[in-house]
Amino acid sequence: MNMNAQQQQQQQPSQAGQEQQGAKQEQPSQHTTGTDGNTKNSSSSTGGKNASIPPWRRGEPNWTLLLSSAIIGAAGLGLAFALKTWWDGLPSQRCRRAAAALAASTAPSTGVPKEKLIVRAQLEEAIRPKSGANGACTVLVSGAYGAGKSTVVTSACQGVDGVVYTTLQGRSDAPLPVQWSTKVLSALDIGHAPDGEDAEATLRHALEHNKQRQSESQQLPVFIADLDATVSSAELEHLLLVFKNLGHSDALARFIVISGARTAGRVLTCMLDLRTQVVEVGDLTEPEATQYLENALDTWQQQRQEAGHNICLTADQRSQMVKSIIAKCGTPTRTRLELLKRLSSGATVPLKAAAGAFGTDIDAFEVANMEARPTQPFVIDKHMWQVRAADTFAQHAMKQQAEEREAVLGDSEEV
Repeated sequence: MNMNAQQQQQQQPSQAGQEQQGAKQEQPSQHTTGTDGNTKNSSSSTGGKNASIPPWRRGEPNWTLLLSSAIIGAAGLGLAFALKTWWDGLPSQRCRRAAAALAASTAPSTGVPKEKLIVRAQLEEAIRPKSGANGACTVLVSGAYGAGKSTVVTSACQGVDGVVYTTLQGRSDAPLPVQWSTKVLSALDIGHAPDGEDAEATLRHALEHNKQRQSESQQLPVFIADLDATVSSAELEHLLLVFKNLGHSDALARFIVISGARTAGRVLTCMLDLRTQVVEVGDLTEPEATQYLENALDTWQQQRQEAGHNICLTADQRSQMVKSIIAKCGTPTRTRLELLKRLSSGATVPLKAAAGAFGTDIDAFEVANMEARPTQPFVIDKHMWQVRAADTFAQHAMKQQAEEREAVLGDSEEV
């Protein structure tokens, strides 16, 4: 019995050790193979350890941080752009940029090759802006359609600093001075205009700022306003009045206005009161016309050769063609000159001859005489179909015009 009890006691510890080892071996299998609470406990403990590690330490992107950074960066750029737009839109900043751009602006090209450009020296000298602030004024360049007004003006302003060229149209919703101011600011390329900007006030402030930074010996800015045929005489007069205030009264700039002769002739206010000098672009002189026709012949021959027609003209043939064309084109000018001479002496001339000398018919001649301002230059007798100068002032004006035309043509005997 004692032997059996001792053996049982020795077996019990060994069995207990085996049970403990089996329990240790079963514990890992419960965590790895279990599908209920044991597995959840294992994953939650692992997740807890990983949750304490930042995503960037685990090599994973932090989308929240990236999205927040992108939003902050976009907001910063938007704020910077808004601040720049607000700063650039300030009237003071726009005025400073406009004043700086004025000094760098130049006249556009004439669009004519230099070797074919007809230099009209007398007209260009009368139009060309003079140096110094004391010469501030407005020059009104008028003439018939196709007379070369724009070409003469742009040629006269070549090499002059501070020239801004704009084209203006009539019958617009905006008054002509507002249209001009807006186009000048646009031509200076100083940025988008803020809503509700007073273009006239902005440009005036820019001119005042420009005058403050210039010395008295420096040249004032020159503005060329090229008007099309839709501009009325009332619109032209309004624009000239604005230019008088800017150019003559305040001496901030000088202006050159290009207009048709008919529009300019119907301005009611005296040009002297508008402080405006009128320069008329009339017919070409004979040397100028000869050069023009020679250039035209060269162009014509080149075009014919490009079309496959080889045409060669001798020097005598070219000279004869030019002289023939000048003789035909010069007839109205000579006829008009003789008419002015007769009218300036108090003589009467046939109504049909007078209308023909001015290149029109009788009805149009009567309408033009009725619309002439400030007074009608002719007295038309419809019963006798004759015309004479209205008074001694008209006679004097016609005599002066005849002398000027004769001087331009050169030799009065040839005329």
